[in-house]
Amino acid sequence: MSIGRFDNTFVKLLKNQLKLGDDARVLTGTLDPSASATDGERGSIYLRDPGAGSGKLYIKNDDGSSTNWTELAASTIQGDLINHITNPDMEVDLSGWNTYQDAAGITPVDGTGGAPTVTVTQNLTTPLRGLADLKMTKDAADRQGEGFSFDYSADNADIPSQMELSFDYSTTANYVGNDVGVYIYDTVAATMTAIGSLNVSGAALNRKVIRFDCPANKSQRVIFHIQSVSALAYDLNIDNITLGPNDSIELDRGLGTGTVPAGLRVGTAIVPIIFEELVTINTIGTRIQVGMNPVDGATSASPVITNTGGVDSDLTLLCNITVDAVDKGQFIWAKFYDVPAGESRNCPHMPVLYTGDVNTALGTVEVSISTENVEAVATTLIAAFDWYLEEI
Repeated sequence: MSIGRFDNTFVKLLKNQLKLGDDARVLTGTLDPSASATDGERGSIYLRDPGAGSGKLYIKNDDGSSTNWTELAASTIQGDLINHITNPDMEVDLSGWNTYQDAAGITPVDGTGGAPTVTVTQNLTTPLRGLADLKMTKDAADRQGEGFSFDYSADNADIPSQMELSFDYSTTANYVGNDVGVYIYDTVAATMTAIGSLNVSGAALNRKVIRFDCPANKSQRVIFHIQSVSALAYDLNIDNITLGPNDSIELDRGLGTGTVPAGLRVGTAIVPIIFEELVTINTIGTRIQVGMNPVDGATSASPVITNTGGVDSDLTLLCNITVDAVDKGQFIWAKFYDVPAGESRNCPHMPVLYTGDVNTALGTVEVSISTENVEAVATTLIAAFDWYLEEI
């Protein structure tokens, strides 16, 4: 009996299922087996026909005809890489991605609902990777408070851990750095955390990696939020989105730590040095990492400022790092964007600023913090913050 036929370059089965042994099967079809009862033995695999707008895989959790099928999400089929974004590349459709309109403001309310004007579409013409990406289109009007979001569920093991979000993105010419911010929303506790922003202006192609502390509840939402009042039209494309536990090994930060005290007041354009410390490394050849994080017990997951001046203000925290008397450069640790007069803001920050070697007999690392305030209005840093130096 024939079980298949040669179809040009492929062998095509005459049935929509293949049984390789006495138990589990491989099936194909157009229905969602987790919504429509589908027969199969425990361990069977169901491939939903991409022509039905899916292309997803499911595995059977029991015997017989039932809806007890589980989708094999990205976290399952990518080996050791855990990805809570189940539609990370938009190759088939935009399932899970939704636009929203919150109240106009730099920080989103909850990243869902409303009547947004911005749109997201599946870009099949010039995708960043593969067959498609997500394209957000903003018109020539102030759309502060709008954006797009994706709901996901973290694992229990994630909650006390640091997470990592990474993605490719591109912008068109009218985009100005920090027009769009990235936020994480705990949908149970209703808490919003700013974790980063797309800070490259103009037509650009970039890869963004952001690390953040996992919220207290598993039900979470990642939000791409228009936080500026720009009335220019631009497009934003994103692709290859990964959100999961940060697999970096965090070692003892005993080589050196310091705290920049709370209550810093800035009233001039440049404060050359507000904090400085020298650390001696005893083991020459050590590979080190310098980073920043809020002081344990601080009221925010990121630095906080209050703008006590009369106009909107930007403030940048800069870190200069010198290793063995060689200047390794000036790094932006945090940037407070367009803080309204009389208001306070949380700020996304870079947890890792510099990675390099201590090579010479000097064995010294110098860390200094300075500020840049282009409006030169009075601004107060409320929360203290730490820097750390670790061996990696």
